[in-house]
Amino acid sequence: MNNVSVLHQVLNGEADTSKLAKGNYDWLLSEYREPIWKIQDPGNLSSPIVGTINFDGPLIGGGRLIDIEGLVDDLKLSLVFAVEFSAFKDQVKIRSCSAMRNHVYILKRVFNEIYDMQGCRWDRWLEKDRQVLVERLKYKPSVSQNYLPRLTMYIENVGIENLPVRKYKGSVKINYDAVFGEIGIDYYQLRGDLEIQKYLDEVYVRYNKQSISTKLKRGERALQMNSSGTTLSRDRYEDVLRAVKLYQAQTSLMPDQYINASRLNLVYDASSTLRSSNLKPSNPSRTRNIPVPVFLHLVDASIRYILDYADTLFEIEDKLALEHKKLTLQTNSYEAGKIVNAYARELGEVKEGRYSPFPLAAYKHFQIREKNISDEDLSIFHDMVNSGLGRAEIRKILGLSKGQYDYRSKVIRNIQPYGKNLPHKGISLQKALYQFLPLSCLIVIFAFSARRESEVFGMRENCYQKFQDGWRVKFYVAKSLRRHEWFTSVPVVIKAIKTLEALSEEGRKISRSDSLYRFNDTFNRSPINMDRLNIAMEPFLDFIGVEKGEGGERFKFSEHQFRRFFAIMYFYRYEKQADLEALTYELRHEDWSNTAVYLTEQESGRIFREVEKEYMAEKLVGTLGAESEPRGVLRDLSERIKQTVDVVPENRSAIAMKYIEENSLRMDFISEGICFGNTPGRSELSRCYSDGYVMCHRSSSEVCTDCPNLLPIENIRNDKKVAAIENLECDNASILDAAISYSNKVGEGVD
Repeated sequence: MNNVSVLHQVLNGEADTSKLAKGNYDWLLSEYREPIWKIQDPGNLSSPIVGTINFDGPLIGGGRLIDIEGLVDDLKLSLVFAVEFSAFKDQVKIRSCSAMRNHVYILKRVFNEIYDMQGCRWDRWLEKDRQVLVERLKYKPSVSQNYLPRLTMYIENVGIENLPVRKYKGSVKINYDAVFGEIGIDYYQLRGDLEIQKYLDEVYVRYNKQSISTKLKRGERALQMNSSGTTLSRDRYEDVLRAVKLYQAQTSLMPDQYINASRLNLVYDASSTLRSSNLKPSNPSRTRNIPVPVFLHLVDASIRYILDYADTLFEIEDKLALEHKKLTLQTNSYEAGKIVNAYARELGEVKEGRYSPFPLAAYKHFQIREKNISDEDLSIFHDMVNSGLGRAEIRKILGLSKGQYDYRSKVIRNIQPYGKNLPHKGISLQKALYQFLPLSCLIVIFAFSARRESEVFGMRENCYQKFQDGWRVKFYVAKSLRRHEWFTSVPVVIKAIKTLEALSEEGRKISRSDSLYRFNDTFNRSPINMDRLNIAMEPFLDFIGVEKGEGGERFKFSEHQFRRFFAIMYFYRYEKQADLEALTYELRHEDWSNTAVYLTEQESGRIFREVEKEYMAEKLVGTLGAESEPRGVLRDLSERIKQTVDVVPENRSAIAMKYIEENSLRMDFISEGICFGNTPGRSELSRCYSDGYVMCHRSSSEVCTDCPNLLPIENIRNDKKVAAIENLECDNASILDAAISYSNKVGEGVD
């Protein structure tokens, strides 16, 4: 008997849910009765995407949702019907992992609200309860369920000094898991609540003042507050109402199969409720365009890191791992690690070049430590040694261990133990090989394939093949086609994939996985899984020298930026004969209009102008602060800023943007920086102006110095001859050639 037949029988009252529970659903990877399900995409069972749904959760006031009779069974039944059967008015099947999880988690929130209101006493459900529920669901759970008053009352009653604590990553923290469990609030729902986070900060301060022996450390956090602060967006509220209406329709058709809220009107007309809510639609900020030089700086560094250093890093790993294994047999693991760290530094510049991680700082982990012996303590130790006191006496007087004595002895003899005086790049092999290298591979794959995160992280071994017309890579197409497809590719992507295969070889064997992102790293732990683009991104940007903006922040790289950049650069800069249909197919858009938004003359021009204006404004303002006597464009901008009363730093960029717009500034990247010579009305001011043209291609220090149209920028200036990357696996790739050529044009030279 198939699943749909069972569902029909349940609907008709011919079978109970026990038969349903025995159904073998292809998308369900767990036993039906388990409280946590592993699921896969019901719309396409070949999808590599796997999700998790926890039907249990905190119950407001204390306890768990599973404590409510039959609630978890009701949630499971609702999900199964929503996925397998679309017989409910105004409802469609749920056909993705995220939609399945969303349905269950909304219902969990709804039942928490109802329990907080009247304890799920369904025989007492009244019209006023429905009105209260609809109103409460407009707000974030932390607001509607009074998280802050509950938290404050509990902590003040228990006493801050009596709060449970636990050790975590070497520091002591308040055990909020236990605290939240006592009052039944969901930490996931309060992370973005500013008032609650301020109160928790206060708790840490008060605890440290009261406690003499234990000092707590409050971890850093990133708050993401939405515009309303307390209410949901209109779109999210609509999702909530839709899920409640679906559940309501299910219980009306099958009242005998549900224990909770059967046949009750939780929500009447969702459309009218939504209209009367006065909530605003979501207005997510558009993914910020990355300036062309910044983007290509990242891509260029990633390509070079793979091609120049991957093989050497693999060789070094074999040497250091073997050395560490030998030393561990001779001494303890701690001492072996110190010695191997010194060996890593002694290797020196085994591979010199741009973005080289060598010499390494350590084998597994490197951390800059503060000086742990004061000059006074070291002086006392030195005087005792010179006075003739023996080793045992000094250790006894100062209370030193053998290791502490030996360390001080080496320091006063100006011997740096474990080669700590050797120069290094501050990067361990672990970071260089298992963070920077896979990240570089990811950046290359994203940049030259324009795939989404879930598609890239779903890649498996042997996912590439060389056809007669070139290389192709197989990706799962997540949003539109929801199946695997072959995509044309360039050789550098194949090199990145092969590098990931080498990195994950051992991890795949141990975990019996075919994922390219299962790494058995230098820590010899269970294989770890890399599943996010932003892992290690910030330290990598520091390492390759990507500058921060005026506010000390960098551009946030995401899949959308890579896809947008690919579309624009592919169509307008790289492929001369590309057309809209080809690019639409390459991106696997179902509708050409999705692609056209990148490529219409007006839109593409707007994006390029916006990118260039943002970059120009940043550089102009940054350089202006360093110039004592600004000239050319900088002088004009300086005068404009001086004319504006009470200019604060945040407004200088806005003034610069306005100046750029009003003067139609045009920038060209040259070896000396940025040239504004092609700006209307400024051409004849250029020192290289000849026969009606600005000769940007002749840029050099001799020609451009003191030119009023030049904005010198150190990290662009380059007088050396630029050589393209030479690698057998990266030949005949037009997109790559264009990227390398352009990035060399705006970047530093290659030694």
